[in-house]
Amino acid sequence: MLRRRIIRALRINEISGVDRPAQEGALALIMKANRKELARIRELEQRKARLEEEIGALYRAEEDKERVRQLEAEVGELETELEQRKLEARLAKLSESPAVIRKSAEDLMDRYAQSIRKADETFEAAYARACMTDMGRSILANIDDAYRLQVGQPTNADFAV
Repeated sequence: MLRRRIIRALRINEISGVDRPAQEGALALIMKANRKELARIRELEQRKARLEEEIGALYRAEEDKERVRQLEAEVGELETELEQRKLEARLAKLSESPAVIRKSAEDLMDRYAQSIRKADETFEAAYARACMTDMGRSILANIDDAYRLQVGQPTNADFAV
C-alpha cells in the first residue's frame, strides 16, 4: 500500500496566475484598470498611427505641404493628449514619486508648447499661448497636483471627493 504524505504546516508566500508560463522567479503585478481610459488611449494611439501613415504618404508624393503641417500639428496634439492621459493614469495610481510625475508633466508642457509654436514665434510666447488652451490648463493642473503631493498638501482629487 502506498503511504500518503500529509502536509501539516503550509506557508504560502505568493499566489500567481498567468496566461502563459514565465521564467522561474518571475513576478506578476495585477492592477485594476479603467477600461474606458484604456480604450481611449488605444483609440488615440491608433489615430496617431493612421495620421503618421498619411503624413508619410503625403511626403512621398510631395503633395499639399500645408496639409502635412496640419497633420503634424494634429499628431503633436494627439501625442500630448496621449502623454497627458498616461500622466493622469500614473497620478491616479501614485506608484511613482510625485517629483518624477511633476518632471514628466513639466516636460509634457514644454513639448506641447513646442508643438504649437509658430515659425516666427519664440518658445516663451508659444508656452504662454499653450497655458491658455484647455490642454495646457489640464497639464498645469497635473503639475500643481504633483507639487502638492510632493509637499504633502491636498490635491484637486482630494477636493473633488
